[in-house]
Amino acid sequence: MQHPDAARSLHFERHVLPHLDAAYGLARWLARAEHDAEDVLQEAMLRAYRYYGSGGRDNARAWLLAIVRNTFYTLRTQVPAVSLVDEFDEAIHGGEDDVPTPESLLLRDADAQQLRGAIEQLPLEFRVAPAQPPDHVECARLVVGQPVDAVSHFFLDPLDLGS
Repeated sequence: MQHPDAARSLHFERHVLPHLDAAYGLARWLARAEHDAEDVLQEAMLRAYRYYGSGGRDNARAWLLAIVRNTFYTLRTQVPAVSLVDEFDEAIHGGEDDVPTPESLLLRDADAQQLRGAIEQLPLEFRVAPAQPPDHVECARLVVGQPVDAVSHFFLDPLDLGS
């Protein structure tokens, strides 16, 4: 004869553990951080195992996901909000120093000079930005080089450029 706890553990493994990936997915989605999701899932699985005899036999997946959700909300109220957000990382979130280096100044000047040279090579009508951007029909007329009625026809039938 099998010990009652062993039978309960075996039944738990067969019916609840197959839904562990779904439970982790929900915890990860709710917590938005891997380490927080792992904490939520660990606590939820402990609760699920502890209360498995009192419920969860009809629809183990829904029962487990409800425990994960409730565990997340319980832990969220107990843990300071700081642990539920990304930590500040200077390499990712920090800006550049306010004092430019000689190398960065040289690179900036080289980029500006290259941009000026490219602008000077443009035809005169493209060198000056309009005060107000043209509408889509005017842009199409400039790009295609045809009257507005031909432009609208062009967008209706792009293969028929001759008419």
